[in-house]
Amino acid sequence: MKITNPYIFGAPVKTSEMFFGRDDVFTFLQEHLTGTYQDNVIMLYGQRRTGKTSILYQLLNSAYVTDTYVQVLISLEGLQDFETNAHVFLEIARKIASTLHIHPPEAEQFDVTNSYFRYDFLEQRVKSRLKARKLLLMIDEYEVLEACVENPNTQVSPVLFHQLRHLMQHYDWVSF
Repeated sequence: MKITNPYIFGAPVKTSEMFFGRDDVFTFLQEHLTGTYQDNVIMLYGQRRTGKTSILYQLLNSAYVTDTYVQVLISLEGLQDFETNAHVFLEIARKIASTLHIHPPEAEQFDVTNSYFRYDFLEQRVKSRLKARKLLLMIDEYEVLEACVENPNTQVSPVLFHQLRHLMQHYDWVSF
């Protein structure tokens, strides 16, 4: 009798019909994402081609997560050409807008202070659309941001990480 290997090497698994295993990871996420007083920031790490992106795709359809969060998958793969911090937040805003089915912001609205993204976009436009749920930003290929900061041909600065940390610390309705 031939045994079929359910694990696929190649593109991420986007549908639940083709996804197998990893129950331990989903149990961990269910137990640790929502904290007692505030949500925890969780980072999935591992070697390339081990299923991290596939797990994020499965979270898009997870009943546990959907009841509590509006999930936004932000894939940075292939986006090493960000020119400024504002371009990074514009990309994040466009993904959020697409998920919430709202009009995306214009590039001209973004500046180096990140104030438009935080106040006008997140607090004024996004927060009201969430109702009782929270926003879960699932950033895939996070290391692209470090590569952009280190690239001498861009103006992406390390301030980007402080701006993201500010969101993590002060926006209790935004989870990562």
